[in-house]
Amino acid sequence: MKKILLVLVMFLLVGCGTTEGDKVLDVNALRNDLTNLKIDEVGIFSTAENINDTDVIDSYGIDVKLLDDYLIYISTEVEDPSMYMVVLPKKGEEAVVKYQIDEFFTMYHAAYNGYYPEVAYMIENKKEETVGDYLVYVVSKDNDKVYNVIKKNYK
Repeated sequence: MKKILLVLVMFLLVGCGTTEGDKVLDVNALRNDLTNLKIDEVGIFSTAENINDTDVIDSYGIDVKLLDDYLIYISTEVEDPSMYMVVLPKKGEEAVVKYQIDEFFTMYHAAYNGYYPEVAYMIENKKEETVGDYLVYVVSKDNDKVYNVIKKNYK
């Protein structure tokens, strides 16, 4: 009897907490937080209009049809490599999406390498993480600050 009671108590304790599967990314709050994020009173990402611009994303070879959810910003300013990608690949498409993003970064780096070495260096030192099932990539003057904002919006 004690064993059954112990098993029931453990089951209830484990079942009452939130699991990783219960967490979701609040994309609207994240968009707002990243648009307003500043370093030394200067916005990290220049304009909100560059968020989820499918023409720009497609031009870099990332197929948004393979994603269940995404928030992508790519700067259109020549000397500014700032960008972030927070993408949720559809089930079974993770490898293809990762490949497309790797190819994106190869092209992105090549566009700056040789012309703007300090910018190419920022791209080489991108932050690449996962938050739940989301793939997260950040190129900015403070990758950790941006990543922490992304993690904060995963609840």
